[in-house]
Amino acid sequence: MVAKRVKAAPMAALCVSAITAGELLFDLAKRPGAKRPDLVVREFLRRVDTLPWDHHHHRATLWDGAHRYGASGQNTGAAQTC
Repeated sequence: MVAKRVKAAPMAALCVSAITAGELLFDLAKRPGAKRPDLVVREFLRRVDTLPWDHHHHRATLWDGAHRYGASGQNTGAAQTC
């Protein structure tokens, strides 16, 4: 589902949080021999904006997302449109 949304959106309209970017890079660090995922993730992060962590803004955003999606069990996805 996330991949479909990312492919459909213009690259300039995508962003990730600093937390998500860190999680992606941490996951790559756990698999040092995985060359293709490393290239894909690094190129993706090079092309999208990484938003800084602002706990006041994100608290409200995460609460809203948890309220809307959490009860239904839907995954909100890693990339979002900005």
